[in-house]
Amino acid sequence: KIRNNIIVKQYEELNENIKKYKCLLHDEKHMLNYIEECIRTRNLEEVQNVIRKNRDKFAEQYYYTGVNVLDNIIAIAKRKMDDANIFFYAEIDVTDIVIEQLDFIILLENLFDNAIESAVKCEKERKIFLNIENVNSVLILKLWNTSCKVPYVKKDRFITDKDDSNVHGWGVESVKSIVNKYNGSIEFKYDETFFEVDIII
Repeated sequence: KIRNNIIVKQYEELNENIKKYKCLLHDEKHMLNYIEECIRTRNLEEVQNVIRKNRDKFAEQYYYTGVNVLDNIIAIAKRKMDDANIFFYAEIDVTDIVIEQLDFIILLENLFDNAIESAVKCEKERKIFLNIENVNSVLILKLWNTSCKVPYVKKDRFITDKDDSNVHGWGVESVKSIVNKYNGSIEFKYDETFFEVDIII
């Protein structure tokens, strides 16, 4: 039931992102047509006004990987990172996510949520780096983020520092379960300044 609720919520977010993106493209087309007409009539002051009023609206960075589900997940996470003033950088060379789409959504959403939660606690530097690539029929994924403390691990399980441990702290376990389902490998690297997850499926 929990898994299904997560999937429903994530698909609702994906659909909202698609709608937002389509509206953005539609608005951008009309804005560019208007700017073009202003340039033709040499009304440069109006061009400046349009750009100034719409700069923030069209400044959001989107990532185009050719894999729709990946693009949408990144867009959702990027909005959260922007709200938290987290710098995001990605290197992506992927044509196939290899695993079932729903598993990929849950895996990457959990990784992003944990990375954002960790990075936002850092006062000096907030960064997240994503690297995904296909090597033959293998998916290689690395997610790195800044951190301000060493995570607490007990019996190979990361323990949350939130009050309600019955609800929180299960994201990594969900990721592990999905990786194991496809006989993949997962490795965690960390110290008091960073946290990194390396996955091969």
